[in-house]
Amino acid sequence: MFGRLLFGFCTLSISLVMLTMLIFLRNLPMILRLVLGLLRQVLYLSYLICEALLTQVQRYLFTVSSIDVLSNPYRTLACCLLSLGCYALLIRLLNQPFSNWIAICVFAHGLLVGILWKDFFEPQGLNMGEPLW
Repeated sequence: MFGRLLFGFCTLSISLVMLTMLIFLRNLPMILRLVLGLLRQVLYLSYLICEALLTQVQRYLFTVSSIDVLSNPYRTLACCLLSLGCYALLIRLLNQPFSNWIAICVFAHGLLVGILWKDFFEPQGLNMGEPLW
């Protein structure tokens, strides 16, 4: 009696796990589109924040040293430094340890925003390649 009950419970558990995995695999393209759309929105919001800050900095810095912060190499560097500064401020406020992996991801985020500066206004935006689904 106990063996049959245990066998039935294990069979039910395995079938529920398999069903969940199949549903996940079936909906994977929709999930990936949702994640990419969320990534685009985060990058666009970061662009708006960086653009607002860098235009204010450029007004002051251009009059002092005639450096155009909104040109490509300076813009990319400034976006990376802004992202790392925001991360440093956040971990300082939350009193958390510094993580090299998160710092690398934050640096890559700033690099993407700096490089894709004008691509946010293209008709396709950040869409690259052929749509697969």
